[in-house]
Amino acid sequence: MSHNAFQDILIRPIIHRDDRYYLVQSERSQIFSEKQTLEKVYAVLLEEHRALQTAHDDALAEKEEARSQLRQVQKEAGSRRIEKPDAIVRVEMDRLRGELCVTFLQTFVTQH
Repeated sequence: MSHNAFQDILIRPIIHRDDRYYLVQSERSQIFSEKQTLEKVYAVLLEEHRALQTAHDDALAEKEEARSQLRQVQKEAGSRRIEKPDAIVRVEMDRLRGELCVTFLQTFVTQH
């Protein structure tokens, strides 16, 4: 074996170790970069989720408020239906009282 061949055998594993070291460092660097990217994406998604959750909660609150208002309007409409006939009866009673008074006065005047 020649001196150069012997040096090649000794140097080759060293180069391979160096190559392996740089390869590991390169992979580590790439993984770290991917990790940072994923952390940024996660932060954006987390913020979007919070915004959507807030919007959802607000929508639920508005929905409940609308239901409450609907119940109140239905209750008021129901009581108006009850009050309306009462009001009509009251008006009719007032009209009849007025007629009765007029009739009474006419009868009283004609008799005296």
